[in-house]
Amino acid sequence: KKYRYTFANYCEEIPGLKLGDECHKIVLNTKGENDEGADRTLIDFLHYVEQSSGERIPQDGDERLWKLHRKIEHIKSSEEMEATYMKMEERERLLKEEAKEEGRAEGRAEGRALLILELLEELGTLPEEQEEKILQEKDIEKIKNWVKLAAKAKTLKEFCEKAGLS
Repeated sequence: KKYRYTFANYCEEIPGLKLGDECHKIVLNTKGENDEGADRTLIDFLHYVEQSSGERIPQDGDERLWKLHRKIEHIKSSEEMEATYMKMEERERLLKEEAKEEGRAEGRAEGRALLILELLEELGTLPEEQEEKILQEKDIEKIKNWVKLAAKAKTLKEFCEKAGLS
């Protein structure tokens, strides 16, 4: 529950041996509770980041934080910036939806590919090359067709020929 955690590179095999590159990673925590050893300016800033409002800044708080707050308030009050922000938010939402749909489609394709392999398993051992082609296929319509072919096929050779995997 600290506000700041500092990490340095060290050797896992030799305890206490640091890399010596003076590289440090600092992780800041806006939900920190342990004020001990933390700079008051940093704590005020992290509280502000958690909930960006003037009420979060002490009256005697760092002038740089007040300056940041005034800039943020100015940006928030700008109609042009508001429109830009809303466009960015909408674009981000659409990208997330698109990524989710792509993930669902890939999951459906993968599930159907596995179904094809299960159906074909009844007919014998499919050569590794054809199995890989089935697992790598992303065209859902082609995979749907392959499922039907696999369900009806009497032999692996028949399936591979009709599916174009020979």
